[in-house]
Order: sequence, then structure tokens, then C-alpha cells
Amino acid sequence: MDSKTFHKLHVILISSDLAKSKMFYSLLFDTQPIVDEENIVEFEIVPGFIIGLATDELQTKLFDPDIFAKYRNNSGSNAELYIECENAEEMHKKALSLGCLELSPFTKRDWGDEVGYSINHEGHILAFALKMHIYLIETDSGQYRINTAPKNWFIILLFHSQV
Repeated sequence: MDSKTFHKLHVILISSDLAKSKMFYSLLFDTQPIVDEENIVEFEIVPGFIIGLATDELQTKLFDPDIFAKYRNNSGSNAELYIECENAEEMHKKALSLGCLELSPFTKRDWGDEVGYSINHEGHILAFALKMHIYLIETDSGQYRINTAPKNWFIILLFHSQV
């Protein structure tokens, strides 16, 4: 599928307190909503990526309540926002300062990214990640070892041979 087919990505989270969630995401991302209606609020985080907040009331207007109730997770939300950004550790700390509970500290993960996990007042999991890239380093003994660096670093690998 051609990526040009897609124009924007919306992630909609259900909010039981729209005013509080609006304030939380406004402060977290230092931005104002692009849509601010009675039952929905939307923030464009970066061009083409929108986080929306919708009320249960809006969902009952849009969906058959019997079907919706049958398939909705009774334990609350199970949504996670996995956000790759250059200032991931700072954003994780900011979320904590805004009242999120830390689920897991900002640390390097098995898959190479450095990620911190928290959960907000609505039960949504926020994961702020610094995407890491793998590269090789030659040691003094001539062996190579795997290392990682943030994707915004420029890495130049020089391979040499003896003539």
C-alpha cells in the first residue's frame, strides 16, 4: 500500500472527564486543540498525527449501545500511546509532573529503544521513546561489538584495510 494514500492518523481516546483530559494534553504537548467541541477535542501533535479525546456520550451516539457495551473492555481503557520523540526522557518526566503514575522508568529496552512508561488519570498508558539505531564498533582487539545511538545522531563508520 502506498503511504501517499494516507493523509492523517487519528488516535481517539475515550475520556470520562473531557475538561481534565483537555488540560492534561494541552500542558503535556504545549499545544491548544484544533477541534474543541462538546464531546470531542483533538490535538495535532505533529503534522498528520492527531490525538483525539471523545466522551462516552459521543460513542453512544455513534455506535449501537448493545454492541458497544458487549465489546468494550469493562476494566477501563487499554490504550497506549507510544510516542517516538527526541526529548523522550524529558516528556516522560513532564507526564509524571502532571500527575501520571510511573509504570516503568525511562531505560533501554530489549528492542533497543529507550522508553519510559506512565499511566494517566484516564488509565491511558503513555510511552515516550527515544528510537535507537544499531551500529558496529571495532574494538582495540579487532573485534566488533554492537552499540546503539539515537536516530538523530549522525554516525560515520570508517572501515580500513592494510595495504
